[in-house]
Amino acid sequence: MYNVFQYVVRLWDIAESRAPEPIIIPRYHISSALDLTSVSQRWSEFVISTSRLWSYLLIDTDDEDALEYLRIFLHLSRDHHLFIALHGRAVVCDDIAMDLLRVGNRIDGLLYESNISRSTLAKFGCYLRQPYSQLPPWYKLEVQPVTQRQQRMDYYSFPTSIHGLWMDGLFPLRKLVTLSHFQCLSSLSVKIGLDRGLFLVHEPRLELPNLERLRLQMGFPTDQRLDRPILIICRNLKVLNVRYALKYDLGNPLDNPATWMEFDMIDGLQELQIQLEIDVVNHRQRSGGYDTTRSNGCSRSRGGQGRS
Repeated sequence: MYNVFQYVVRLWDIAESRAPEPIIIPRYHISSALDLTSVSQRWSEFVISTSRLWSYLLIDTDDEDALEYLRIFLHLSRDHHLFIALHGRAVVCDDIAMDLLRVGNRIDGLLYESNISRSTLAKFGCYLRQPYSQLPPWYKLEVQPVTQRQQRMDYYSFPTSIHGLWMDGLFPLRKLVTLSHFQCLSSLSVKIGLDRGLFLVHEPRLELPNLERLRLQMGFPTDQRLDRPILIICRNLKVLNVRYALKYDLGNPLDNPATWMEFDMIDGLQELQIQLEIDVVNHRQRSGGYDTTRSNGCSRSRGGQGRS
């Protein structure tokens, strides 16, 4: 029965797919496990006693019963690890924010949907600045919305014990090393943006010992470079997916293209996927404009060793 019921709990499918793209989850998914209890007494007893069915939870801040739903699920999931999606334009209430912060060590995945209120993000940050000694550690990440570049930053807070992290928006390259706070990560998907006036910490090093799947999207002009590339060490990495967009100016050619990051100690790599797009710009005047050429390449291979 459990193997069948987990497909009715729709968030199970979303959590297990590790989907890298933005997701909007319909509000009716909030009550999937509760719906199963209404079929019969036998079903009700089975569902209530099966803690994992209650470990996938949608919190809709627009729903006045959201706090009651949360506490039912937290109780019936017992000590099971949680996958939680935050949904809604209303500001999350104080009790929900505190309940989530308290169970941070149980949260394997936390999804902020694109419609989440910025006031909700700010509230998490506000509580984290206060000295709550009983709270598991959380960390705040800054992300720039893709559609509003150079205008604002959003600040998302995550428990450092999460296993999956998928960032929607541009994550500053200078902040990439801060992901080392999430030592439990097994899956990471991030879009990298390059800041003007880039400044890196003294030791540009990202080490994630449990990471198995890494998906990177990057797009930089060739005239920007780092003093030292970021060293990425993922000893348990099995799948690496890189999407790279490069803008190259023929009028200002560089002898050595910039190196943004280096991978080391990835001897266990089983699959490598590379998607490359190059925009070539020639500033020679032609009919009042300039020439552009675009080249696309895609490479996929299996097996890897040593340094890349």
